[in-house]
Amino acid sequence: MIHSMTGFGKGVSGSAAGKVTVEIRAFNHKFLELSARVPNGFTNLEEKIRQRVNDKICRGKISLNVIFDSNGHLADGVEIDKGMARMYYRELEALRKSLGIKNPVNIEQIIALPNVLKAEPVHEKAKKIWPAVSAALDKALASLVSMRQREGLQIYKDMERRVRIIKRMTGAISKRYPFVINRYKKHLYKRIKEISQEPAVNRERLEVEIAIFARNTDIAEEIVRLKSHLDAFDKALGSTKEAGRKLDFIAQELNREINTIEAKANDFKISSYAIEVKSQIDKLREQVQNIE
Repeated sequence: MIHSMTGFGKGVSGSAAGKVTVEIRAFNHKFLELSARVPNGFTNLEEKIRQRVNDKICRGKISLNVIFDSNGHLADGVEIDKGMARMYYRELEALRKSLGIKNPVNIEQIIALPNVLKAEPVHEKAKKIWPAVSAALDKALASLVSMRQREGLQIYKDMERRVRIIKRMTGAISKRYPFVINRYKKHLYKRIKEISQEPAVNRERLEVEIAIFARNTDIAEEIVRLKSHLDAFDKALGSTKEAGRKLDFIAQELNREINTIEAKANDFKISSYAIEVKSQIDKLREQVQNIE
């Protein structure tokens, strides 16, 4: 079943370090274009995120945002070496007393000293947080895909209805075409008889004129191709794979054939059928722009 390209998905996952929220918004686009925003220090996770998105989405403009709530934990990977801090405190306190300094040693002085605060390497931070990001990302993607499927179903129903209308109009055109040739034959016979003022009409001349008219107005091939394109469109609509670009191409071919039919038909009813078909094809082409 076809999928819509638009949608929204959100996933949340907890970890010892805090809570991770992933939000994904999808919009129409000719190709797959991903824009990802991740917290500082986690940029090396972008490649994994892109790969996961590529596995689930084929087409669309994707905006992805990863939000990390540390819940008061040192989520930035900073650790305090308490042993080093105690040693500095003892030494500073001894120095203060020996110099007769009244002001006490404070925490700001201690943490400003070398090796008291240690920053965890970036890759280690990312490694610890990735399981939570991965879980939240999977939930967000599942939510997004589900929404796209629901919207895709509504688009499918609308397009299927329009295809049925086009098929009905094509059938009417196919039935009407022989009548046009026969009507022209009678009209031409009458006109030749009126002009020549002769009771007998040159049958050979009449058949030549009719053959020329039939050749110039022959739409049999266009009708066959139109029906073939409609069958291909139906098949693509039921595809479980990416179908948007294929449907767009088929819709263009449908439009080309019906334009030719309208130009060659030389009949009011066929022209009216063709106008209705073109109207439905235009609606199909609009909807195709929403399909993955």
